Amino acid sequence: MAEEKFTLEAVLKVYRKESQRKTLTGLDRDFWRGVQEYASDLEEDLRKESSHDPNSAKAALLRDELKKVLKRRDQIYQYRERKMALLASSAASGASVDTSELTPWEEESFKALLQVLEKGRRRAFGLELEERSIEEVGEGSGGDAEETTAEGKAKPEAEEGKVLVRILEDIPPFLGLDVTYQLQKEDVVGLPEELAQVLIGKGKAKRIRPKL
Repeated sequence: MAEEKFTLEAVLKVYRKESQRKTLTGLDRDFWRGVQEYASDLEEDLRKESSHDPNSAKAALLRDELKKVLKRRDQIYQYRERKMALLASSAASGASVDTSELTPWEEESFKALLQVLEKGRRRAFGLELEERSIEEVGEGSGGDAEETTAEGKAKPEAEEGKVLVRILEDIPPFLGLDVTYQLQKEDVVGLPEELAQVLIGKGKAKRIRPKL
């Protein structure tokens, strides 16, 4: 049988917590594997009992328990899936997000979703990186070079989590996650890392680094 903690009551407890919180709840790293094993054990017990008497009270109890476990399992994942999607959307816009409550299994899904959203954002902005990685673009564009003011003083750093850049040409307005960008030549602005790297790679912006 599966570990003792993977009981119907344990699954229901997780369901209640997940349905009541807007953020992800902490799960045992082996939660999904444990639930799988628990459901498999119930199915095996039900099969054995049904082979003797499919209409017995024990078979009915096993069938009911299995139905509840599978239903709550699906609902738990749906809740967590929606929360993961919101996290990935925020991360794709350049925000810092907390993924510490994701299980290893969920982390893989999160990373794959984030890649899809980032690619979609670049396409929506008309700023696809043409078969080049972000690192390659940065190395070949001169985007890491220092830039100073006319007085020889370094430009200030952008706010935390953003990259300070100088816009090299007028760019048609486009919609970000929660703001419409209207960037014109010679603007000096702080942008999310992903967007800044794409603009730098397209030759539309230049990264500004302060002198140490």
